[in-house]
Amino acid sequence: MAARGQRHGDADNLRFLCRHDEICHPAVAEKGILLKDLTSRDIQDFYTLQLERVSANTVLHYHAIIHRALKYAVKMDMIPANTAIRIERPKKDKFVGSFYDSHKVNELFFHLEGHPLELPILQETLKRYPKEFSKEQLCKLCHISKRAAKYYLDNGVIPCRCNGQATHKYAIRTRDAITFLRRRDTCPDAFCVTIRSGKAKPFVHPFIDHTQRVMQRYQRLLEELARPYPDLMTVQMIAELTGYSVKTVRRWTAFGHIRWFQNGLRHLAPKELVIRHMMSENFRTIANKSWKHDKIIQQLIDATNKEDKKHV
Repeated sequence: MAARGQRHGDADNLRFLCRHDEICHPAVAEKGILLKDLTSRDIQDFYTLQLERVSANTVLHYHAIIHRALKYAVKMDMIPANTAIRIERPKKDKFVGSFYDSHKVNELFFHLEGHPLELPILQETLKRYPKEFSKEQLCKLCHISKRAAKYYLDNGVIPCRCNGQATHKYAIRTRDAITFLRRRDTCPDAFCVTIRSGKAKPFVHPFIDHTQRVMQRYQRLLEELARPYPDLMTVQMIAELTGYSVKTVRRWTAFGHIRWFQNGLRHLAPKELVIRHMMSENFRTIANKSWKHDKIIQQLIDATNKEDKKHV
């Protein structure tokens, strides 16, 4: 057979296949089969035997050589027909790449932090990725929409280089994308994007570090906003407080996020449990936040910044 990567002519392929009209390949030579006696069954048995040793792609490479050799033999009137035509060829192996997602990458570097191998492994990992990639590749890597990616890039959430062209406008460095993924995994709701109806511009929450001090301030803010409401709140009251629809509030109760009690035909939930749900991770990590939810987070950010300035 022809060596991999080496292309022979039809006559060369035939010489590789047989000498003096006798098949010379080791898998068939021991049977003493002449070229004119070669059948489709012989070739099929050869393929079956090779599949136990090599990949399907290699067998397809063999088939291409054998088919061209026998086609040339028919042209030279050495055999009446090309027996390789009726062969059932194996299916080509499809390459399926395996890559670490952002969670696995973060877990890897979390365990390597401070280890002498941290820097070499980081450098080797970065070699397997391009130094820069496009906005479309960023969307696939980070699992975000094109609109959200455009907002991140235009507003500096993810640093990029803009070439001003209509297509392939953005060039994002791999290091910047990894930094964004690590920050997003640390605080998912800080990078949630809300696409408002009728507006093309999404809203991105600034980065909030949910320390114990910030969460205590968040609880005080929610208690202050819920002060006008009674201790037992209806579905409509919860919807008004959070800014979400009544249907969404009923879904929270169905999933057990908020426990409520039935009083006649009305369903009532304790205010304390409503506030506890609003402080939970399930509520804070909602992707498409309501305008009221956005406003609450902005109030928390303003209060945090104001408190930090006092301590400076």
